[in-house]
Amino acid sequence: MASTESNRHGDCFTSHEVSRVCGVAPITVGRWIRAGKLKAFRTVGGHRRILRSDLEAFMEAFGIPGDLGRRSEKTRRVMVVDDDEIMVKVLRELIGTLDGAWEVKGAGDGFEAGRLVETFEPALVFLDLMMPGMDGFEVCRRIKSDARTEHTEIVGITGYFTEENREKLKACGAIDLYRKPIDLETLQEILEQIFSPASETSRG
Repeated sequence: MASTESNRHGDCFTSHEVSRVCGVAPITVGRWIRAGKLKAFRTVGGHRRILRSDLEAFMEAFGIPGDLGRRSEKTRRVMVVDDDEIMVKVLRELIGTLDGAWEVKGAGDGFEAGRLVETFEPALVFLDLMMPGMDGFEVCRRIKSDARTEHTEIVGITGYFTEENREKLKACGAIDLYRKPIDLETLQEILEQIFSPASETSRG
């Protein structure tokens, strides 16, 4: 009950909010917590939360500048494009276990992805290479060549990984290509790369 009341009054922060306040990557906040430098507790759902008073004490003790009033509740949007419904479901569930506010939508083919990326406006798209109708290479080229969606980051996923496919997809504008299935640690690294405070600032 106490943690619920803290949330209602804005006295409780997520790890991602702390990362934005302190100007560091979310993974750094996790290290502070694991090292016992920053106090945190877990909600019933298993998510980390940091009390305002504990964050204030931590920032003062380590001389970290920041404004606790500047909190972003921006929902981070991710799209998964794959004709394998199970893969879409797995990635949605994995992302849902992470700290922060996430909205994840799936698309079953390249044509649906093209429509959805304009309306949903995801910051990141996980894109399968081998799909019926339009393959991942063409989807990537279209997204990155359109002024309305060129800012969207793309990460390829495939069960047919080769260095040739990797370089070909990167030439289309993607960040990288990963083998299926993506494990949780790799997924976190990708999301932290895209949604770290520095990355969000550079994207405007």
